[in-house]
Parts: sequence; C-alpha cells; structure tokens
Amino acid sequence: MERRSGRNNIGQVPNGPVGGENADVLRIIQTMLGNQQQQMENQQQQTELLRQELAAPKEQRPGNVSDFRRLQPAIFTGDEKPLEAEQWLTDTTDLLNAARVPKENQVEVAKIQLKDVARTWWLAEEARLEKPVTWDAFSKSFYSRFFPATAQKDMEEQFIRLQQWNKSVDEYAAEFLRLSRFAPYMVTDEEKRASRFQQGLQMKIQMYLMPQQLKTYAEVLTIARDVMLVGAVALNALFHLGVSMPLLERISAAVVPILAALFTLVGWGLFPLAIVLYIVGAPARRRARRAAESAADPDCGGHAPGDPVAPEREET
Repeated sequence: MERRSGRNNIGQVPNGPVGGENADVLRIIQTMLGNQQQQMENQQQQTELLRQELAAPKEQRPGNVSDFRRLQPAIFTGDEKPLEAEQWLTDTTDLLNAARVPKENQVEVAKIQLKDVARTWWLAEEARLEKPVTWDAFSKSFYSRFFPATAQKDMEEQFIRLQQWNKSVDEYAAEFLRLSRFAPYMVTDEEKRASRFQQGLQMKIQMYLMPQQLKTYAEVLTIARDVMLVGAVALNALFHLGVSMPLLERISAAVVPILAALFTLVGWGLFPLAIVLYIVGAPARRRARRAAESAADPDCGGHAPGDPVAPEREET
C-alpha cells in the first residue's frame, strides 16, 4: 500500500531532490522562452517605429548664410555690364532657393555679396525702402539701377543685328541664346528660331543650308557645325603642308563655299539622279541578263543560235 502511494501521476513533478532539480530546469527554460518572446516583440516594435519614421515626410531645415555661401555665389560690384548684372541676379535667386533660404531672409543673406559701387547703392536703397524688404522689392530696385529698360532695349537691338562674323558656330549659338530672350517676338516658334539663327550665319554656311529648308534650330546648328568642321579639317591639312596663314585665310573664303556647294550637289543632285537612273535602267538590265542566259544555254553547246560550228578534224 505504501509503494502505491509513493508513485507519482504522469505529468506531475516528483517530490524529493530529483523532483526539485527538474522544477528548477523547467523554470529556467520557461524564463528563457519568455525573454526570447519579449525580445522578439521589442524588435518588432522597433522595426515598426523605424518604418513609420522613414515613411513620414521629413521637415527640411531652413537654409542660412552658411548653406548659401557653400554654393559659392558670385560677388557683384556694380561695375558689370547690364547683361552680366541681370545674369547675377538670376543666378543668385536660383542659389537662394537651392539653399532653402526663407523668403523673408533672402535679402539679408544675398546682400553680403554686394561690394564697392553695389554696396554703396544698396545702403542708400535699403534706407529708402519699406521694411522688411522683400526679395521682389530688391529685384525691382536692382533692375532699375543695373539693368534698366534702356539696357534691355539695347539687348534687343543687339539680337536684331546679331551675326556670326568671325566667331565659331558654337560661340555664335551661345550669343544667340543669350540675347534671344530680349526679343521673344522674333523666336515665337521653332521654325522662326531656326530661320533667325540661319540668317546670322556666315554666307558660306548659308549657301549649303538654304536648299535644305531646315525647320528646327537643332538641325541648323548641327549641320552648320559639320560644314565648319569639314572646312577646318581641309585647312589644317594645308597648314601642315606649309601653306602660310594669309593664304589659308584666302583659301578658307573660297574653299568652304565650294565644299558646301559640292555637298549640296551630291546630297540634292547626284544622289537622287543616281536613284532615278537606276530605276529607269532596270528593264534594260533585265533584257541584258536574259540575253546572257540564252547565250550560255547548254542545248546550244555554248554557242549562239545560227553560228556555224567547225567540224572536228580527224587525226591521221
């Protein structure tokens, strides 16, 4: 009876020293499992917080003087030409926006780039303007002093008279783009832009461009570059052969138009003519091919019909 009472039921921790050790091990395992579960939950929470932080839109810090100066803005002295002054204001506006300088601080940040005449002008102008001075008010005063309407009218006149002369095609193109915005009515669409650009090119280039009737500025610019490149290669070869510079200048004035005329002749004359002649000559080529095939017919022994065949000579 005592032996039966000493037995343990299944699933119960036995009493005594052995049963106590098993209970301790079980508690340790349960604690470890609980800690691992807690760590996993903490990692999931951290991951979710990080995801939410990355997904949330970040508020950018407003820019300041250091951010603006880091972009290396140009100094303005007031002695620049009107077009250079206008370019400075455009570049400075872009840099202020790129540096995220608030609108209300842009004048205070930009004025540190004014030196000499421009600095003296702004000290007087700042005292006159209503506070706080906005960037629009600064720009209006700047244009009135350094890029007045008379200067803008002069830029328009320069564009109207603009010619390539001795400039390269790329130099002429840069000047064309720089001045064209002061006469927008002359370049209202792509075809007008191309036409005005072509009219200012050297006559030797226009001789090649006129028959092609190009419709876009990019096409005119590309072909004008090619024409000048061909002429430059030819003149460079002559220079290495020992031809003097004065003679090269005279050759340039004569050779480039000739090359342009040759390109025009080949592109718009000889090549289309060759295609037409090839098409027209197709029937004649077919008749000639048939005649050749008939002459080579094996039934005739390789001789044309009606030709006498010499008898074979017997050997004695």
